[in-house]
Amino acid sequence: MSTEEFKAAVKTGDLSKAVSIAKMILSRCYVAVIGESGSGVSSLIHAITDLKNNDEGAAKTGTFQTTREKESYVFPSNPRVTLWDLPGIGTCFKESQNLEKAHLSHYDFFIIIAAERCTAIHFSLAREIQKMGKGVCFVRSKVDKDLDNERKKKDYSEEKTLDQIRKDFNNRLQTAGIDCTDVFLTSIRNHDKYDLPGLKTYISSILSRHTEMLFTISRSVLQEKKKAIQGTTWRPGALGLGLSVAFIFSKEATAAIVADCMRDYCKDFGLHDSSLEAIANQTRKRIRDLTDVMKTPLASTITYADIKTKMENRAGSGLYWWLPVFSSGYALIQIQEVLDAFVADLADDAQSVLTEALQ
Repeated sequence: MSTEEFKAAVKTGDLSKAVSIAKMILSRCYVAVIGESGSGVSSLIHAITDLKNNDEGAAKTGTFQTTREKESYVFPSNPRVTLWDLPGIGTCFKESQNLEKAHLSHYDFFIIIAAERCTAIHFSLAREIQKMGKGVCFVRSKVDKDLDNERKKKDYSEEKTLDQIRKDFNNRLQTAGIDCTDVFLTSIRNHDKYDLPGLKTYISSILSRHTEMLFTISRSVLQEKKKAIQGTTWRPGALGLGLSVAFIFSKEATAAIVADCMRDYCKDFGLHDSSLEAIANQTRKRIRDLTDVMKTPLASTITYADIKTKMENRAGSGLYWWLPVFSSGYALIQIQEVLDAFVADLADDAQSVLTEALQ
């Protein structure tokens, strides 16, 4: 399941399918850890997972290229996150190759490790990852070597040196057009120093960020849908105007048109009985839990009284909107405003239902 499928389900108003896809996406997270041979990929994974080199299941580490087959490790503080130690960039990722051959789409997030400076292959890899809409962060490993070199200087400051390393790294990413500011500095000798604790926290919160990403996608899709539908709400208003001109006091017919439109809009956004029932069944929520976060009524509960109240609130009087003032076009404006406001509430309600379902 992909974010594109989630986006499509929200766009078509299939909220039940959107929830199902989101649950699949959030059920696990595969984090690929990639770097050039000797950059400390396996050592970093050991530090993150608290494994030692001689522990069962530990990856081989050393000066030479040691990781040729991908290995997986469960992240200790969140079993739904799995770290994948992939072969070194020089082994299976070459700038001239099509990076899709490396099956990058199988992974949800990427940690790219550079022992010193980022190279062209790091940039190519990051671009390919971001093209797929995947998240990425960078680890600058072996900063202890930089600190050893700088320590010989009279004006040495560990804090300033680390800040400069991070600044230089970010500048190179920016120059290469890589939209990423998440850079962590680590040491092979002192695993618990520098940014490793922060990296652990960052990894443990990946699924939370994925949830926020899905909500951002749904919010954007629903707002686009709202605007598209609001661009058509003049049509029922025009029809209501025609009826009022022809029959003068055809308030029942006008209200029926508005009610039918509202019911159709509810279905367009996936806010109807069968949709909420399906969501409740797969999330173990009560339908009441879902309707409690909604401002709008369900399609099946929209009544003539609802329409009358909304129109009266807009017109400011229970009489004006029923009178022949329709002939002046006032009714068209009132109906369109009521429907526009209703559609805006539906977009908000669809987002609220998704949020409640995925909590």
